[in-house]
Order: sequence, then structure tokens, then C-alpha cells
Amino acid sequence: MKIHTSLKTSFGLVAVALFALAGQARAADNLETDLAPAGWDKIVGTWQDPDGNTTTFSWKYPGTVLQSVTKMGDTERYSMLWKNLKTGEVSIVSADNKGGSSHGACTFTEGKAVFTIDYVSADGTAGTYAVHYELSGDTLTVQLEGQDKKVVLNRQ
Repeated sequence: MKIHTSLKTSFGLVAVALFALAGQARAADNLETDLAPAGWDKIVGTWQDPDGNTTTFSWKYPGTVLQSVTKMGDTERYSMLWKNLKTGEVSIVSADNKGGSSHGACTFTEGKAVFTIDYVSADGTAGTYAVHYELSGDTLTVQLEGQDKKVVLNRQ
């Protein structure tokens, strides 16, 4: 019986060690590794538009989950971005204090990002839109696809 227990313990320790090594290998391929070449690793901080609306980006789990909190008037939206290590896709999910929610996919290239979002507003209206972001130094420019208006946010 002792041999069987020792054998079980040995297999258990090997499994734990392999799991830990696999986690370390995957850690090198995470959200931050996708953001850095595009310059988006510099997004962390608080950004404000001319109307006083703010978005704050921070690492919920360093390198793995980026969170943002956007405040526009009496609406507050919480979002999380992460990378699916199996597919390589970067995803976003959001919800606001009014009952709206959204989810989508994100791509990053040389200071630019495109978030393609499926949403449902608090009143039940649903749809899809794309938001284009351009990050340059302490300026973040935001534009809805198909619209001419751009909103410029400055780092605070």
C-alpha cells in the first residue's frame, strides 16, 4: 500500500511541475506581448476628453487582463480585455451601470487598434460597431467607423 501511495504522490508532483512549466511557457505569449509591438503597452493610465469624460486603463492581472473604467456623465462602463492563448484572439467584454453590455474582438497594429463590438443597450437595442483608436504619445484619438468625428483624449 505504501508503494502505491508513494507512486501516486510522485505522479502528483510530476503533474504539478509540468503544469507549472506549461504556465511559464504560456506566460511569454500573453496580452502584453500583443500590445507592446503596437505601442499599446503604454495605454495604462487615465485619459480625458475635452468634455471631462475619462477612461482609466490598468492591469487587473499584469500582462494578462487589462481593465478599463469609462465615466461619461452619469454612465460608468467597466471593460476587460484578454488574449485567448489557444486562438490568439484578443477579446473584450463590457457592462455599464445602466444595464448595457457588449463583447467583441480587438486587433492592434503600430499605435492603432480596432475594437469590433456587439452590444445590447439598456433599452434592448442591439447592434454592431467598430471603434478605431490611435495612440500617439499622450494623445488617444477615438473614432467610430463610418463617422468623420474624432474624439481626442489626453493623458492625465
